[in-house]
Amino acid sequence: MANDLRRRILGGEFSDGDMLPIQEELVAHYGVSLPSVREGLRVLETEGLITVRRGKVGGSIVQLPRSETVAYTVGLVLESREIEVDELVAAMAKLGPLCVRACAERQDRLTEVVPVLEEIHRESVDAVDDPPTFALLARRFHEELVVRCGSEPLAVLVGALESLWSGQVAAAGEAIDFGALPEEGMRRDSLEEHRTILDRIIAGDGEGAERAAQRHQADPQRHTLLGRGITVSATPLRDL
Repeated sequence: MANDLRRRILGGEFSDGDMLPIQEELVAHYGVSLPSVREGLRVLETEGLITVRRGKVGGSIVQLPRSETVAYTVGLVLESREIEVDELVAAMAKLGPLCVRACAERQDRLTEVVPVLEEIHRESVDAVDDPPTFALLARRFHEELVVRCGSEPLAVLVGALESLWSGQVAAAGEAIDFGALPEEGMRRDSLEEHRTILDRIIAGDGEGAERAAQRHQADPQRHTLLGRGITVSATPLRDL
């Protein structure tokens, strides 16, 4: 039963937020016992494909996989291995530029990529003297480069790392002095580098955009607000 429901959910027969048939209907449809149905639903819930709402108005709600849920699973693995945040940043520095290149090589980049990045950049310029806001906008800039790269496999894999990193930044927001980190000069350098990346994308220069992104991410300290020795935590993503 679980295998068939999984296939139907991933195949699009059920949309995100749909209710699965009630347990008695599943018993009749699949010709299995009620305990077998409950075990099958438990498997799907563990996989994150449904949320079981208990009580008189309960039921099984379809929850399609998202990069954020992938990020949580990846975060659990990295946390169990005590992987430091700097290592996460280093991995993103290798994979992120591939997404930037893909953005620049999209034929529809001027309508599907550039307007969003331009708006984020304008907001970042206005927020350069507001470190917390600037940090969040910088994260959005990088997240959109991944989301809009045009490659679903790349977007899912790199997007999971981006979501995990964003969770680390958000969780650290109340624990660090944003007035000191990052420094103003670093924020302004970051703005210029984002502008260069954006200009290369506008020009359709995939190789140039990738090189600009590699230079931008060459110094992990520019992106690591948490300090060295801090390990990755999946906790900020647990409610996604």
